[in-house]
Amino acid sequence: MRAELNILHSCEYETALLAGLEQRHVPEELSRHAASCQACADTAAVWNYLHSFVQDAAETEQLPAAGLIWWRAQLAERRKLASRSVASIQIVQNAAIALAAILAIALLAAYSQTFTSIPALLLEGIAAFLFFSVPVAGLLYFWARSER
Repeated sequence: MRAELNILHSCEYETALLAGLEQRHVPEELSRHAASCQACADTAAVWNYLHSFVQDAAETEQLPAAGLIWWRAQLAERRKLASRSVASIQIVQNAAIALAAILAIALLAAYSQTFTSIPALLLEGIAAFLFFSVPVAGLLYFWARSER
C-alpha cells in the first residue's frame, strides 16, 4: 500500500518543472529539487522521452516542398495518360491481328477442298460479320474507357 501511494504522489513543483523544460531553461534550484524528488524526476524523464520521440518523428516525417508534390502529381497524370494510349494502341493491334487471322481462315475455308459442303455465301457472310463486328466492338470499348 505504501508503494502505491508513492507512485500516485505528485509534487507542487511539477508544473514549474514542466514549464522550465518546455522553455528549455530549468532554474538550478528547481533542477536540484527534481534530483531529490521522485515525482519530479519521473516527470522530467517522461517529458524528455516524449520530447525526443516527437522531435524524431517531426524530423523524419516532413513533407516535401509544395513544388515537388505538384511536379510528382503532374508526372503521375502524364504517366497515366501515356499508359492509356499505349493500352489503346495494343488493343487495336491485337484486334487487327485477330481480324487478319479471321479473314485468312475465312478465305482458306472458302477456297479449300475440305469445306466444299459449306456454301461460299455462308462463309462470306461469316467473314463479313467478323470483319465489321471486331472494329465496332473495339471502338465501343475505347469510347467506354474514355468516359471514365
